[in-house]
Amino acid sequence: MPYLESAQTAVNFVNGLGLKSNNRGEDLDGTSEKLSGSLGKLAIRKNHAMYMETLDSLNGANEPIEISTLVIPAAVSQRIQFGNCEARAARAFIYLAEQDVRPLELMSVGDDHVFLVVGRTNGNIPDYASWNDDAAISDPWANAAYLKGELGIHLTDAPLAEVVGEPPIRISQCGELLLGANWPPANLAAHLTRYNLA
Repeated sequence: MPYLESAQTAVNFVNGLGLKSNNRGEDLDGTSEKLSGSLGKLAIRKNHAMYMETLDSLNGANEPIEISTLVIPAAVSQRIQFGNCEARAARAFIYLAEQDVRPLELMSVGDDHVFLVVGRTNGNIPDYASWNDDAAISDPWANAAYLKGELGIHLTDAPLAEVVGEPPIRISQCGELLLGANWPPANLAAHLTRYNLA
């Protein structure tokens, strides 16, 4: 199944970057809680600084939502070798976009988790059971790629259950949707190059 294969390829790529995290545990990241907590604080500061720097470079233009929810988290994670779910999913999105995989969507689920959906061609976003059967989830943070039919199982198991929260599970789009062949979008091209993401 091509979407599942693409989802797994993205997980492998992102996890091959050697990023650390402050909410996956020492067993997954090999980093003490104290060090990973310090990296988390640094990531927040760098995220804000790079975001403001990027806005300044736009010279008052309307801010594309992708700058804050796609480019900056991925750029920060690359710069300091640290990234939680949002940064990892954004990096996976950019990687698959460059491989001409379509469609791609960043989704948020529950209280505090972001993952990438690969190949959703029908169905309503909140109701993942309505998605086409070959739609796949790429979740580098959880080190998992699987078909949409397994999402309910993964949401109730570790490590996801700890960050998603209690039912009912809410799924929503984070603002990124890539359907067409044009990548990168004109408003992102310079920023992807600037932060060595292209």
